[in-house]
Amino acid sequence: MNKYITIILYLLINSMLAQSNQGTIVYKKDFSKNLSESNTSKRVKEINPERFKKIQLIQQMSENLLKDIEFILLFNNNESTFKVKEGLKMENDALYGLALGPFGSGKYYSNIKEKKYYCQLDAYGDKFLIQNPIIVWELLNETKQIGKYICYKASTTKFTKGRKGIIKTPIIAWYTPDLPIPFGPIGYGGLPGLIMELQTLDARFYVSNIELNLNEQVNIKRLKQGVKVTKEEFEEIGLKTMRNNKKSFN
Repeated sequence: MNKYITIILYLLINSMLAQSNQGTIVYKKDFSKNLSESNTSKRVKEINPERFKKIQLIQQMSENLLKDIEFILLFNNNESTFKVKEGLKMENDALYGLALGPFGSGKYYSNIKEKKYYCQLDAYGDKFLIQNPIIVWELLNETKQIGKYICYKASTTKFTKGRKGIIKTPIIAWYTPDLPIPFGPIGYGGLPGLIMELQTLDARFYVSNIELNLNEQVNIKRLKQGVKVTKEEFEEIGLKTMRNNKKSFN
């Protein structure tokens, strides 16, 4: 992103913050990548056809479960929270966790004005409050219509430290300036409009309902519980845990 696009983005978002916006956005999720079509699953199909059938069954059951799962983005002028809608009492079910994925199970807090972004996540036997970095977007000259809204494409790259080095994951967002809401699902935001659709490596989050409660005061609760770590520190904890688990099985 060059400096001119950065300045334009900054001005647009500050213009949004001056407006009166508050309400709730409902998101749904589906899988953009078939688990049974991965290279690992293809090898399993050749070696162990019965196990491959189980993978296909798990994929289908997860997709069916996702039809009943909703995610809620609650926002006001400066802040937002995002989390799975409570009510589906299956938190300890392995299939439920698979359907949510590692990011869908977290709780997210964003403050555009203060430039603070957190994810609260249960992992490795503890609760963490992860401070995420500011997202740097590339605004692209490509549009598509989602419902009644003209949406513009933006892309970024997520960098994650893995066992074999840095993993680069492309992220695609479709946002609409018609809704001047600089927020979106799973902590992504900072664009000059609501993120109507977010494409990660293997999942897609998309808007299913919009409620602009302009006459109601929306109060956002900051996330406070959990061990405070940076994104990099959390990744190091994950790598250390995996190394220790590997040693225990040797």
